[in-house]
Amino acid sequence: MKILSLLPFLSACLLPLAAAEPAPCYDPAYFTAAKAETVRAGVAAKLPGLEAEIEKAHTAYRKLNANDEYFNDRMEKRFEIVENLIHFIRQELAEPTTDAAMFARRGLYDLQAFATYFRDELAAYREANDRSNVKTLSVREFGAKGDGKTDDTKAFADALDALKKHPGRKVLRIPAGTYFLAGKAPNRSHWFIGDLENAEIAGEAGTALLFADRGRMGIFMSKNRNVTMSNLKLDYQQPLFSQGVIESVDETANAFVFRKKDGFPDPKAGGSVCQVCNPETKAVINDASGKWVGKVEPLGDNRFRLTLNRAFQTPLTAGLRPGLIFVIPFRYDDTKPIFLHEGAYCTFRKIRISSAPNLVFAPHWITGFNLIECEIVPEKGAYLSANGDASHFGLNSVNGIGPYLSHCRFENTGDDSVNVYGMGSPVEDSDADSITARWGQTNTLMTVVDPATGTIKWESECVKAEPTAAKPFRLFGSDPVPPGLVSHASLKTRPLTQKELVARSIGAQKVPADPDTLYRYGISGTGTVITHCEFPSNRNNGITIQSPNTLIDSCTIANMANGIRAGGFLTWREGPPPYNLTIRNNTIRDCRTALETGYLTTANRNAESRPIRFLTIENNRFEGDGNLVFDNVEGMVFRGNRLDGSGKIRLNNVGGVRMSDNTADGAPLPESRIVRQERNSR
Repeated sequence: MKILSLLPFLSACLLPLAAAEPAPCYDPAYFTAAKAETVRAGVAAKLPGLEAEIEKAHTAYRKLNANDEYFNDRMEKRFEIVENLIHFIRQELAEPTTDAAMFARRGLYDLQAFATYFRDELAAYREANDRSNVKTLSVREFGAKGDGKTDDTKAFADALDALKKHPGRKVLRIPAGTYFLAGKAPNRSHWFIGDLENAEIAGEAGTALLFADRGRMGIFMSKNRNVTMSNLKLDYQQPLFSQGVIESVDETANAFVFRKKDGFPDPKAGGSVCQVCNPETKAVINDASGKWVGKVEPLGDNRFRLTLNRAFQTPLTAGLRPGLIFVIPFRYDDTKPIFLHEGAYCTFRKIRISSAPNLVFAPHWITGFNLIECEIVPEKGAYLSANGDASHFGLNSVNGIGPYLSHCRFENTGDDSVNVYGMGSPVEDSDADSITARWGQTNTLMTVVDPATGTIKWESECVKAEPTAAKPFRLFGSDPVPPGLVSHASLKTRPLTQKELVARSIGAQKVPADPDTLYRYGISGTGTVITHCEFPSNRNNGITIQSPNTLIDSCTIANMANGIRAGGFLTWREGPPPYNLTIRNNTIRDCRTALETGYLTTANRNAESRPIRFLTIENNRFEGDGNLVFDNVEGMVFRGNRLDGSGKIRLNNVGGVRMSDNTADGAPLPESRIVRQERNSR
């Protein structure tokens, strides 16, 4: 490997800075050179046909001459992503390594997903804009009062049932008012919307839905296609967190005195991670947040002594001081104001949420999901807007296309602003012909990963999925299964519960060794676009991206633990580490870490391989003291970026870096701002 010395000022240079050869992403014992050649030849043969399909879709899009600015924006940005993807595939085909051949194959599957997506998205647009057979109803026609007191559950269900009988375009109007939903709808929800197609659910200025039970979903949407929901405020009737002022701190006892604000429930021990806020700006103080309350002692007059039993900092009370606001979320698992399960091409526009029991927008098994001009912001006087992530996309859908977010604002949430990933599942058993795991989907790549190292041990197209009596699937691939896969059967263990997985991931509990994990990398959020969004002051990450072929463009991210985190979390069974990722024209300020890449294993350290590939970081502005930390990267362009503040660029296990036209505090980026960081110094 060639090693070039750093120039005094890195205005334009190539920096292959690896201290040692990285570990392979694919296990060479199974993925031999001969197999790589076969894969490479297959990709090269199929690529021209898929390129022709993409060009055909692009021509059809141009002829459509659509007048929807957001539709045009996401289509044009995704065609740009695909152009880069084709370049990535050709680049990998030109490389002689086994890893390069396997990544080229993954890129080819992504290209097929895009071809399907473009065809279906164009069809959905035509369908939604066909006004030849439109049926419009109002919930008021079915008895809805909208007075904030009368239970309107039945009226909403009846209106939807009547609307679904119409074969053409459907519109359900929800006039201004507060609609109280107290009844019990299917799937533990307040309003169940299932099997709805080609429809619009439209509120207006002053339309709000008030949910009665914080233990139930607000809206549960299942198997919907081409549905738009707009102009709604969603809220729960019951308080979902406690907040108050810190009066005094006892560092030796890991305790402090807390005065609860009137109107909020009493604090309680256990539960979710807490956060601390500035009383004047509402900004989350990340260096003081990340604590768990272990004991609550009432003192009278709304005052309580809270003892901490865990924190991300040492001592446990680090960062706490009198006058700061302490917020204690009551996180209700599997309860969201909006939940989508199995759906395609659904759009949420101008939805406002100020309190959520857990995650907010949390679609699973969906494709082509759009969030436009949505807000998640706290009410006046409150310091928390959601008890979990603002948007949480665990995707394993038919073609795996990720979300499109544009002009959204998520503020003061209890976790990430955005998290996009594919869900993994532990291998429960294996033999020479198949593996047994929780999910199965034919015609997609199955990838089995060692969670302790990140090494890919098997990857094959799923050709058959047989359900078993115990509910997992027996999955057959087009390639033989290697011996020695680690499964629950071989370990003689059971799958972790969600509670155990969370406890293991945050370091609160040690659990037995994990089996190998099955992922479907090809249907895990490819084509995600996050553009012109604002994410100020959430507790954890601004954007966590664990999906390939993604564009993060023109966003403002401020006051986070991490501005952007790109990689994979094997600890959470989330992935894949992204490739063909572009981060451009963003402003990231006052984050503890401005930008970080890495592939975290269950050994609680980053892998030795470089699965994050074809990374472009350009024309961003990084303000403040937060560093840019890169790990597990092969092939990065870093150009036209501006560093204002003391933050440095830290490189570890990174190869093929190209830097040009970057500045620090108005001058060319100096060598002193780039740190070659070994693993043992992290």
